[in-house]
Amino acid sequence: MAGTILRNEYEKIVGQVSDYTWPRILRRLEISDTTSAKAGVILLVRAYAQLKLLNPNRTIRLSDVQRYEFICSNLPQLSCNGAQLFEALQRLEPRPSKPTIYRWGQEIGVPFSVDKMYTEIEIQQWVKKIASQTKFKFRQPKSIGVAS
Repeated sequence: MAGTILRNEYEKIVGQVSDYTWPRILRRLEISDTTSAKAGVILLVRAYAQLKLLNPNRTIRLSDVQRYEFICSNLPQLSCNGAQLFEALQRLEPRPSKPTIYRWGQEIGVPFSVDKMYTEIEIQQWVKKIASQTKFKFRQPKSIGVAS
């Protein structure tokens, strides 16, 4: 039952998937078909489907999916101005320079400007670009210990 829920979630985004391909997807995501359909697993399958939609001819690993989820959680979802986008990009490690950000904007067809308002579609282009840059990662938040 859980396998069909996960498969339905994947097919909502990508379209119909063959019986041959589905077990390969589960293996790639390290999900056994007997796994219960927990929220985290469903989100993992959705993120994989989104990446597959963005990069249909690329092999997508579990680490790529986890990086994509982290990028999506660190960038604005609906719309933002250039200053907010720049601030989000400055949280990347190593920190990209301004010329690098401007070059990325030219490469994806969404030129960067601090004064520009970016739509959801343009932000998705930025997400796709950052996800393809494997040497850049968002810094993990530091856990705060309890002082005794």
